[in-house]
Amino acid sequence: MRELQIESADLTKTFADIGELAQNCRFRDCRHLQEPGCAVREAVERGDISPQRFSSYQKLQAELDYTGLNSRQIEQEKITRMFGGKGELKQARGFAKEKNKRR
Repeated sequence: MRELQIESADLTKTFADIGELAQNCRFRDCRHLQEPGCAVREAVERGDISPQRFSSYQKLQAELDYTGLNSRQIEQEKITRMFGGKGELKQARGFAKEKNKRR
C-alpha cells in the first residue's frame, strides 16, 4: 500500500464480516491478536472466517498503521510490535549472543 501511495484506506467494506464480529469483542480496542474474549479469533478457530482472509486483514491493518509515519517511526513501530520495545530487543540480542557463545 505504501508503494501505491494510498494515503487512507477503509477496510470496513472489504472486511465487513470481520468488522461486524469485532463489535462483539470483549475490548473495544481489540487488535485481534492475543486479547481474551476476541470474537474475531474465535470465528477463525471455528472456521467461520478462513485463516488466509484473517491474515490478509491483519497485513492490511498493519500497513494502515504505518500511514503517515516517517522511516524512523516505522522502524520504531516494527520493533515495538515484534519485541514490545527497545529494552526487549536488547534482551533478545543479549540472549542470542550468549547462545552463540555456548556453541
